[in-house]
Order: sequence, then structure tokens, then C-alpha cells
Amino acid sequence: NAGVDESKIVVIPLGINLRIFTPVSKETKSRIRKTLQIPEHQIVIGSFQKDGVGWGEGNEPKLEKGPDVFVKTVIALKTLNPLVLLTGPARGYVKKALEKEGIQYKHLYVKKYHHIAQMYQALDVYIIASRIEGGPMAILESMACGIPLVTTKVGMAIDMVNGQNALMADLESVATLANHTLRLAQN
Repeated sequence: NAGVDESKIVVIPLGINLRIFTPVSKETKSRIRKTLQIPEHQIVIGSFQKDGVGWGEGNEPKLEKGPDVFVKTVIALKTLNPLVLLTGPARGYVKKALEKEGIQYKHLYVKKYHHIAQMYQALDVYIIASRIEGGPMAILESMACGIPLVTTKVGMAIDMVNGQNALMADLESVATLANHTLRLAQN
């Protein structure tokens, strides 16, 4: 539609290594949580993206990644007494906001990409609250690990999520993200 010759367009699909990102048994999940010092019966919500500006502390939010929406969603779920598992650099904004609300979190910075699979395997649900995304890879990673996913309508989520494999919300819809997460936590 933009006048580019179709023969010059190449689609390169995103992919992940399914030998690394795999579902685990309840026993293995329990062992992973014990290793990470996460209580076995606590609801664990994951967020593994860089959502702060720059490579320092990340106290200024990178709004296209929706850290403000993520925090508001977790606050709406406070009655679940969740633990938020964070990885990635520049998470200062999220950590400070969670601390202010008295919400428990654990920030474990993994140095090798393949180690993030174990972080997924410790979760009960992964939330993507982004406003703009090219992927995000977290869709494929969480699905491959068998982790329930709640996402905004961004990037490939629009093409991949069908209500059976994940739950989707409109951009900035804290109420819908929270309701979907609550539904998963109760089931």
C-alpha cells in the first residue's frame, strides 16, 4: 500500500529455542521457586522487560513499555498478595512504585538470555502492559513455557492471541488486565 515492490519485502518471523523455553512439572516448578526463594503458594506475576529510560537505574519510565500501566494493574491485584518477579535492566520506576504500595517483588537480573526460561517457569502469570511493541518476545517465551499470559493489544499479540492461548486487553486498560489476571489466579 505504501508503493514498495512486494518482491522486496521479506518477513522474518520471531522465534525462540523450544529446548530452552519448555513447560515444567509441578515438582520442577516447586524446586525452581525454592531455589529463587519464592514461596510455593504465593501468586507470582512476571515482568521481564527493560521499561526504564537508559541503562542505569531506570527511574524514568519508558512509557511505550507501559510500566505505569503494569504497576497500576498489580496495585489493582493487591488483595492477591502477589509477588512480582522482575528481570532486566532499568527497572527502578517499577521497583519504587511497588515499594511505595507495599507490594513484594524480587528483581533477579539474569546475565545470560537462556537463564530467563527458569524465571518464566517460576511464574503463575506473565503480564505485558505495553503501549507499543515490535514483538514482544515475552509472548512466545511465556507460551512456550506454558505460563498464562495477559497482554495488551500490541505487536504480534494481535495476530497470535485468540482468547484460548492468552487473554488480551485494550491499551492502557488496567481494569481488563487486572480482571484477566484475577481470573487466571482463581483458576
